[in-house]
Amino acid sequence: AGASPPPEAGAPAPPPESTPRERRARSDIGDAQKGGGGGRGPPGGGGGKTAPPPAVPLHPAMNKLLLSLLLACIAAVAGCGDREQYTAHRAERSKPKMEVGANMVSVRRAPYPNLDILPDGRLRVDDIEIPLDEAQRALLRTSFVKLQILRQNTLTESTAPADASGRTIPLDVPAGEAPFPPDLAERIPEFKQYGEALANPRALR
Repeated sequence: AGASPPPEAGAPAPPPESTPRERRARSDIGDAQKGGGGGRGPPGGGGGKTAPPPAVPLHPAMNKLLLSLLLACIAAVAGCGDREQYTAHRAERSKPKMEVGANMVSVRRAPYPNLDILPDGRLRVDDIEIPLDEAQRALLRTSFVKLQILRQNTLTESTAPADASGRTIPLDVPAGEAPFPPDLAERIPEFKQYGEALANPRALR
């Protein structure tokens, strides 16, 4: 009782039972085929999808190098503007001109020395006072007063643009109100080489 019935004549023999090792091998093969081939993936791998590689942080020395390059580029761009401004400033300073300030009138023409006219009519050449007679000092005193009036009118009314340095604007000299007599260089020889500077008066702000 309980014994299997004998196989019928001519029927194929049943396959032999598999061992536990064979069953585990077949299970592993099935799992690999379901996961996309390539063996068992990590748990939760989503059907064999590979995770992106982790980001590699830059070395501190590389960070410093990139920062240095960035700062150098910024400095180069700023330097271009500074160089242009400096060139314009140098060109403006080299022009012959007469600058009329509140306490002094400066006459400049390279390569000659600077002339400074003081309110009391004294004249200095490169900070060295030149001896003048009373008529010459009276002439310069009168010219200094005229220049101060023209300067105040210019600063109040003029809309002319300033120079590259922003320090001076063209001095407005109405026709017939020249601050110096036409024979200035004959009466005071120190002004002989400064005609071009006297023709470019500027009002100091």
